[in-house]
Amino acid sequence: MQFGRYYEEFEVGAVYKHWPGKTVTEYDDHLFCLLTMNHHPLHMDVNYAEKTTDFGKNVVVGNYIYSPCSA
Repeated sequence: MQFGRYYEEFEVGAVYKHWPGKTVTEYDDHLFCLLTMNHHPLHMDVNYAEKTTDFGKNVVVGNYIYSPCSA
């Protein structure tokens, strides 16, 4: 039985629904940043993120979203 897919097996525009969902909190993001030693202010500093991004707040690290531990 195969677990997961290879990159080539995904289709552009496809939607994959997962259950149960998980809300990523600021704590989750900060903990992941500290564990992976990603200290970029975009992820850790609210003042920096408010002034330099269109989002106006911290941005979650992309690697956290794609990692199996976030599911």
